Amino acid sequence: MRHFFSVLLIGLCPLFLSANVGAEEEAPSRILFVTQSKGFVHGSVRRQETLAPSEIAFVQLGEQTGLFRVDCTQDCEADFTKDNLKNYDIVAFYTTGDLPIAEQDREYFFKEWIPNGGGVMGFHSAGDTYHNYEPYWDFMGGTFIGHPWGAGNTVTLTNHEPGNPLVESFGKEFVIKDEIYMYRHWQP
Repeated sequence: MRHFFSVLLIGLCPLFLSANVGAEEEAPSRILFVTQSKGFVHGSVRRQETLAPSEIAFVQLGEQTGLFRVDCTQDCEADFTKDNLKNYDIVAFYTTGDLPIAEQDREYFFKEWIPNGGGVMGFHSAGDTYHNYEPYWDFMGGTFIGHPWGAGNTVTLTNHEPGNPLVESFGKEFVIKDEIYMYRHWQP
């Protein structure tokens, strides 16, 4: 199954929809938010003093809803390990380039951690990560090769699943101004 979430709201909807409303409360999901970049560094992941703006927003959203807890890292060598991944339910990527993750930890992530229930989210530039590592772009549905019309254009998008509760509020078509990504190895 191939997944790609490029919008924070859509990516987080499953967490909100799966919240336990019964008498027994489940522990909040634990998310490892990877914002290390080995290519272009977006302003939203550039740390000034403490956390980057995207990290602050994600942590606060988790704290305010109580649905998940976020740990942020820009040090894959130290934090993206087999032992550490066992502490998380979801790994979220806002990354670029070839991340310095040890091969055995990367293999564990794709061959064991994900198939055994680990969740993955990719934000914005996650598609601009691991261009030459097939398991990554196979899972993400492709890899970034450019902006077809430049960045920040107004485009009309077609919603191919208007009955899906996650996207039904968008209707059959909607107009946005955004930085559109073009992919190679595209796998819808």
